[in-house]
This record gives sequence, C-alpha cells and structure tokens, in this order.
Amino acid sequence: MKMPILLVALITLLAAGAGAAKDSCFDCHRVMEGMSLKFTNDIHFARAISCADCHGGDASETNQNISMNASRGFKVRVTHQGIPEFCGSCHSDADYMGGYEPQLRVDQLARYRTSIHGKLLAAGRKRVAECVDCHSIHDIRAVSNPLSAASPQRISK
Repeated sequence: MKMPILLVALITLLAAGAGAAKDSCFDCHRVMEGMSLKFTNDIHFARAISCADCHGGDASETNQNISMNASRGFKVRVTHQGIPEFCGSCHSDADYMGGYEPQLRVDQLARYRTSIHGKLLAAGRKRVAECVDCHSIHDIRAVSNPLSAASPQRISK
C-alpha cells in the first residue's frame, strides 16, 4: 500500500519540476565561447543567480529577440560609469544579500562613493577603478578564494 503513495508523490514532484522556470540565457550562451564559459566559475552562477537577475530580460523566453528586448527590461551593456550602481543595486541591499551571505558587508557602494576612485568617477573621469577592475566580470570568485582577482594573494596584480 505504501508503494502507490510513494509513486504518486514521485510523479507529483516530477510534474511540478517540469513546469519550473528555465534559464534560456545560459542555455544559449553555453554554446558560445567567452563569458558563459567563465561564468561557470562565478560565485553568482554557484548561487543560481541568472544572467537575467543582473542584466534583465526574460530568462524563460527562448526567442532571443524577445528575451533580450528592452521592453523585457534587458540592459545590453553597463557603462563604465554605471558599474558601481549596477553592482551596488544588489550588494547594498541587506535583505537581498542576507539570503545569500548574511555576513557580507553591504556598505561597499557607500564606501566606494567616498573613495578617491568613486569621487573621480563621479567627477566624470573615465580611467578610474570601479568594481569589475578588482573583482572581474562574469568570473567573480569569493575574495577568500585564492583564484579570485581580489584575493589578498592577487590584489596587487
């Protein structure tokens, strides 16, 4: 008698999974060289944060002309000037970050703005360090990881 109940539970579970959200961004970009190959090492990828979570668009849509459309919130590229705000939109949100790593600081954007780099960027200077200069793009690793561009072992490089 227990077997049919287990079977029904298994079928129900599988059926629920069949309707789960699909991330067409990575499905498509996986076949392309470049950012998607690096992204598999990224801490965001490891935390199941989708391309669309940062870049907008519609990750459930398989037609790239629709999924990567501005009407779906897609942002093609983030400008150099916009990087701190782009990264800071999540990294300065204590509630959001608390769902991933509650011990991480959430004042990096505020601290960046008061740094020499942030002040120069706000003044319109083009060649000034911002988030991705130290942390990389699409292959961001935890600072504690020796392979991280921002690890204490590599930061001077």
